[in-house]
Amino acid sequence: MTRVKRATCMAVVCAVATAAPMVRAQPLMVEFRSSVPLGTSAMDQYGAVFTVTGLSGIAYLGPGEVPGAHRALAVMDNSNRLVEYEFAIDATGMIVSVSTVRGISVGESADFEDLALVPGGGGLYLCDEDGPGVRAVAWPGLTPLGALPIPAVFASRRANFGFEALTISGDGRDLWTANEEALAVDGPLSTPAAGTVVRLLRLRDEGAGHVAVGQHAYACEPMHGAVISGARSGLVALVVLPSGRMLALERSLAFSFGGLFRSRLFEIEAGGATDVSALASLDGASYAPVMKGLLWSGNVNNLEGLCLGPALGAGGRALIGVVDDGDPLSSNALVTLRITGDIEAPCAADFSGNGAADVPDIFIFLALWFADDARADFDGSGARDVSDIFGFLAAWFAGC
Repeated sequence: MTRVKRATCMAVVCAVATAAPMVRAQPLMVEFRSSVPLGTSAMDQYGAVFTVTGLSGIAYLGPGEVPGAHRALAVMDNSNRLVEYEFAIDATGMIVSVSTVRGISVGESADFEDLALVPGGGGLYLCDEDGPGVRAVAWPGLTPLGALPIPAVFASRRANFGFEALTISGDGRDLWTANEEALAVDGPLSTPAAGTVVRLLRLRDEGAGHVAVGQHAYACEPMHGAVISGARSGLVALVVLPSGRMLALERSLAFSFGGLFRSRLFEIEAGGATDVSALASLDGASYAPVMKGLLWSGNVNNLEGLCLGPALGAGGRALIGVVDDGDPLSSNALVTLRITGDIEAPCAADFSGNGAADVPDIFIFLALWFADDARADFDGSGARDVSDIFGFLAAWFAGC
């Protein structure tokens, strides 16, 4: 092929790629749906009855045994207890019924604040606020599998402000966790005038185990009112959506005529944030923080745990939350919200964004590949090479 013909072909490829419509991701929208009380006792696998208190994190298990029902697993802080629930919701996410299925005891006690289940089963992760740390447990076997390595900077966590949130990516490869309020080396705690800055930590399973692959500074909102006993405002839950977008739940406790508790749910984006892993302190340092946008704000007492739940008949998915009863105002409760927008995992070969794997996707991919664009790194190797073409074609022939 002559140079002129090659140039002409490239021009055609680029022209088609440019002309093809690139559909923007649908914005996320969240609305509150319901809150119902939960029971105060459960029985574990050994027949021991215990009081259910301090529910701090929740994970969706999948469909329940009763048709139309669903299961979720909650963790109690300052204990070794998990509680499994079965619940039913209507097409819009309203809770119709909820019941306690069983209690579960797992090894030694710790201040577990959140949990994440490996997609497809086989493992369960628990984050410990006091360590702070993340521990792996076999699921459903409950055999302890050890602790994950955590960067040394997190040893400077303040009491009761360690790892509060934990979530896992759809492929099970990445775990995200974060301290609730600033590490002692990173700056002050929250006040009514200013928020606190925490570190999002990304732990990646490299095959031989998890390693820390990034830390990003996240600025929490200030308290929503005046200081009272126990006042705070920090990050309490993270949720990675199948689409790869991420949610962050912040909780504020302060005096306000609008309510002592304020929950704020944000969409966050860490992709453009500085990796602060090498910074011994964030206080006074220069960095680009995690970007965030408010999706919902409300007063649901001490809403502390959140996870993505089932698809809804009316569209979107349910977000399932739990209220921690660790204060005089709050009692155990299951909470639902409805989220709509760009939630589900995208079709890997759909480069035009039209929901199908078709000819325009080939031209767009090739244009990006020839331009050495990062979006053509189909296998995630960090380079644009022939394996990306083979990977794309395999996905394209598989269809959406």
